[in-house]
Amino acid sequence: MLRTEISNLELGLPYVEYLPENFKKGMPLIVFLHGSGERDNGEGLAIADRHGFNKIFDKTNCEFVYLVPQIPVSTFWGAKQETLISFIKNAIKKYDINENKVYLTGVSMGGCATWHTAFSAPELFAAIVPMCGIGYAWLANTLNMPIWVFHGEKDGAISVKNSDEMVEALRYYGKDVTYTRYENVGHNCWDLACNENTLSWILSKQKSTNSAIK
Repeated sequence: MLRTEISNLELGLPYVEYLPENFKKGMPLIVFLHGSGERDNGEGLAIADRHGFNKIFDKTNCEFVYLVPQIPVSTFWGAKQETLISFIKNAIKKYDINENKVYLTGVSMGGCATWHTAFSAPELFAAIVPMCGIGYAWLANTLNMPIWVFHGEKDGAISVKNSDEMVEALRYYGKDVTYTRYENVGHNCWDLACNENTLSWILSKQKSTNSAIK
């Protein structure tokens, strides 16, 4: 994968771009949302992809576009909801992405944003993978895409109870949800979750309809 830091705001946010050497039209898109520690504090995009699936790209056949947008340290993903949704829509157009294979994942603050963005624009995503995040259990019935939730039982930053409640609500409504609840793992569940098996699962999902993104 070819890594490029793109600091202009063509898509609405600065971001790290990973493109396969054989990039072509119609590829899947994975958008990864960083946590609070990877916001721009003066170091810029160099720290945006400190965590994530990019750590295993040398171990897998990368036939997809992978983007890591970044926000400044003065704000948080919740305040950038509309900007983030626009970023994803703009990226789909710029890279001529297969609209039936768009995926969202993130860690910590980015895990929260994964839930919240899916609530706000569920039609965008073929699957989501929130890691150690906080969702809204009362909105669980609005999510119809496959979901894989990750959380460490000993998370001292964001309690695992948040994911427990989301998964319980999703299962109550009969949703397609997988839950990995790591024993004796703290906040950094992403070190285990961002693996080849998870990546393969993500890329295996596809929206059942061909509806155009508005």
